Amino acid sequence: MDKQLKSLKKDLDQYMLHEITMTTDEKKRIFQKVLAQKKPKLPIGYYATLVATAVLICIFTLSQIDLFSKKDPGKSDDDPAILVPDEEKIPENPVEEKEPPPPIQEKEPVEESPDIYEEAPIFYETEDGEFKLKLTKDSDRGIGIGDSMEEVLEIFGEPDDRPFDEATPNNPIFHYSNEEVEMFSIIFTEGPEPKVDFVNTFYYSNPVSEESFYTGSYDYILDLKANINIYDDVEIVFYSNNTPLYNMKLLNIEKHQDGPTMKEAYDAEELTLEEFLEKISENGMETEVIRDEEVPELITGLYDGLVQTFWDLGEKHNWDKFENPADFEILKPELLNYASNSFTTTELKELSNNLYVATDAKHLPDPSFHSRLIVTEKTNDKIIVSTIEVGNHINPSRTVDFTLVKEDGKWVIDSWNRIIQDIHLSWEEYKAYIEPYTDEVIFLSEKKSEDGKIVYVFYIPKNEQVAAIYASNGIDIVSIPEEWIPEEYR
Repeated sequence: MDKQLKSLKKDLDQYMLHEITMTTDEKKRIFQKVLAQKKPKLPIGYYATLVATAVLICIFTLSQIDLFSKKDPGKSDDDPAILVPDEEKIPENPVEEKEPPPPIQEKEPVEESPDIYEEAPIFYETEDGEFKLKLTKDSDRGIGIGDSMEEVLEIFGEPDDRPFDEATPNNPIFHYSNEEVEMFSIIFTEGPEPKVDFVNTFYYSNPVSEESFYTGSYDYILDLKANINIYDDVEIVFYSNNTPLYNMKLLNIEKHQDGPTMKEAYDAEELTLEEFLEKISENGMETEVIRDEEVPELITGLYDGLVQTFWDLGEKHNWDKFENPADFEILKPELLNYASNSFTTTELKELSNNLYVATDAKHLPDPSFHSRLIVTEKTNDKIIVSTIEVGNHINPSRTVDFTLVKEDGKWVIDSWNRIIQDIHLSWEEYKAYIEPYTDEVIFLSEKKSEDGKIVYVFYIPKNEQVAAIYASNGIDIVSIPEEWIPEEYR
């Protein structure tokens, strides 16, 4: 029996060395082999063999179950020892464990400006082609046409004033001011949801620069005498620096004239964006605009210096039109201190050929800046002033327009235009004109001549003389009717 069991074990070991599953036929074959070796004379052994066979089948079945539960067949059936894996030992087939994602750190919310510039100028155009104005250079955002009242309050805060206008009682108005803008006025539309309809500002410094424009989505720029109008689909930008303050407006185009009408009405120059930006660069629009009260001193100094240069050099070199003509190469560098290059090399050069001659004709203007001086145009690179020449029996009265321009960073005379016409003097204007020559004049009366012209009658203490002039041109009256003279001055 032991021999049979060993043979059976050997067969079973072969099965265990191969990862196979014993079929039912194989089990029967083994069982029949056992029965064939059984001795019939030993009934007890017979039953023992049956029991042993059953036990072996159970053991075999259990071993098969254990076989498939093991990673390496053929090893001992003993239960493997439970090993605690070494922390530093890497398993043969490691399973890559993904590191848990780092915890999401909540970032502080960063408020993104809706405008296209991190440091936008006071006036700027957004990526969408909308024009905006800020309260200060350091403001993060500006406001423009169509913005809601809520947006304005969010960006600018509460206004300094909310005035009431009887002309537009249903339109809310905001007023702001600070160290950079004298007034920032906003008028809103009517209705439950007011929107910006008009912006009018007065800045102390120039709000326009090359960085002001982004897309150039507008059609063209109209360069008027005192302002710039930029047209697009939504609004008009009006820029003016006619005063010491820079006036900037945003207007709703639907409520104003269109570009062609404006161009025809004002004979405006049409510029492309590139031309306009070049003009800004050339004219130095960032420089401060001269104040009105500074203009008389400026034009007087330039003109007096120019005239004195002609006389001083003429006397120094004994210039005479016929015998010793002026040398323009000597004149030119000195005249350029007071006049532009183009004016010097054209009109002043021609004038020098006729100036040094004995004549009563006035080749040079004889302006009376202290009598009348009107600033008709003033930007940071151009000034036009209008003044007068008081007439006499040889030279008629005139108006004179002087144009000054910035050249190489300094003001110079670029032209003058003399027009013979009546100048219609007030008494105060004539008094300002004549007193530098007479020290004092005393007004006596205002009369009318036989032909209806206004006449001023006055007394000159220095000469102890009564005189009279026509207010229309300043020309004196030779024979004064006696009835015009008060008895104490006859």
